[in-house]
Amino acid sequence: MTTINFNGEELRLVQSRYKNNDALYVGFADKDGEYYGDVTVNLPNSGTLPSDCAFLDTNNLTWRIAEVLIDAGIAQPICQSARSGFCTYYAFRFTKLSDIDDISVSVV
Repeated sequence: MTTINFNGEELRLVQSRYKNNDALYVGFADKDGEYYGDVTVNLPNSGTLPSDCAFLDTNNLTWRIAEVLIDAGIAQPICQSARSGFCTYYAFRFTKLSDIDDISVSVV
């Protein structure tokens, strides 16, 4: 189980796969196991990334999420980006996927 402190909350990272393209999904659950939010975003080319990589949702979570994940040794940038609307999203490799709980459901 991997936990991080984000916005003053102790949150557990969870992983799954997006249903439409099998791309990596990473999200947050709170200490009670309730859904808290999405760490990654599913873009049209998400399915072309390596299986341990995903685009971080820096639009909704700000760049602070990248800083927290990098500082914790959980994710590293891979120098790939994609645009959606007015936002540019950057891809990160999740280096400790085996420590992130699998929620065993596909997400849309």
